[in-house]
Amino acid sequence: RGIDIAPHGKTTLSPELYQRQLQAGAWGISFANVQQAGVGLRHGVERVLIANQVMQTVDLLALHTLQQRHPQARVVFLVDSIEQVTLIHDWQAQHPQAHFEVLLELGIAGKRTGVRSIAQGLQVARAIRQSPALSLVGLECYEGGLATGQHEQDRQAVDTLMHHLAQLAQQCQTES
Repeated sequence: RGIDIAPHGKTTLSPELYQRQLQAGAWGISFANVQQAGVGLRHGVERVLIANQVMQTVDLLALHTLQQRHPQARVVFLVDSIEQVTLIHDWQAQHPQAHFEVLLELGIAGKRTGVRSIAQGLQVARAIRQSPALSLVGLECYEGGLATGQHEQDRQAVDTLMHHLAQLAQQCQTES
């Protein structure tokens, strides 16, 4: 169907399962944080999605170190605010060779993370594009927070989220 998946490696932290999932056609493996991503990289995962924001200086340094140790690997993580972009940009001033690929996260009002509107998403996308520390490589969202157990209600909520994601993607593409 033209869909790339990155199943959760963070749940099992099992290198054997990573390899089985990759051999079955997974694009990569997703992890919750930089430490878990390091486990995957050390066990041969070459495409890593960190399904969270990375912004602590210790995590940025650890990720940069992992990238240097595993130059063949591709690691992407989530960005959802101008403040996060600024923190990464400021950190990168002390580490000018560091560069990260990121996904812009579209969130849901009242939920955990992500930009809350298309307008806010465009502002963050512009900030990412202006930062020498970052490359915007795609968009991301998490629909699990919408689940109520009511099929029609859930389907409508996910359809609305996907519509907003498509709108944001189109506007980001238009501006690039």
